[in-house]
Amino acid sequence: MFSDLPALDRFLATLSGVGVDRLFVIAGDVDKPAGALSSSLALFESGLLHSHGILEVGIAGYPEGHPLLPPEILELCLAEKIAVAESSGLLVHVATQFCFSPGRIAEWIQTVRERGFDHLIKIGMPGPSTVSSLLDYAVACGVAVSEVQLRRDMREPEGDLWTPHRLLDELGERFDKRNPGQVGLNFFAFGGLPNSAQWIADSFLFGPGPSHSSTHTL
Repeated sequence: MFSDLPALDRFLATLSGVGVDRLFVIAGDVDKPAGALSSSLALFESGLLHSHGILEVGIAGYPEGHPLLPPEILELCLAEKIAVAESSGLLVHVATQFCFSPGRIAEWIQTVRERGFDHLIKIGMPGPSTVSSLLDYAVACGVAVSEVQLRRDMREPEGDLWTPHRLLDELGERFDKRNPGQVGLNFFAFGGLPNSAQWIADSFLFGPGPSHSSTHTL
């Protein structure tokens, strides 16, 4: 979305001027690049991040694939971005697209680990949201889910508010069987930031949290 490297340089200068030293870098899925930069890899190769004091970058992972890119291209791009970023001295973490399948999440993480990436992976997790909102976002992002699945996961079947309790519990069970390495959560506040923040506080800070004992691994 940047017209050229000078435009990107000015933007990064603004960020570094207020103390930013970590960035999450994605291409943005525009139909046509605004200028010479056509991917986040091009940003890593430009050397501008290092010159503006950026120490760590996050890159995207897609446990259920990407609606515009075939799996083999996604795998290649992820490996290239990790290699280029690390070779330039940047710390790297991966933050994934949200996903409703604990099995797919666990399998994808295991595949990435087997390829040698041992740094932090932030698992994309929808915050509390209505079923209708989640379905709309899932369609827009190419994420597989059904209304039946979402309602199955709801603790209050008579309502319309989905929460990630069950998804976290099932992930914890899978991670008990196979160590996922260093993982965290990256919440998508589709139902509003206050609702997500309150749910996190109630579930992990002040309340009993998801029922499964292994949630500390997240």
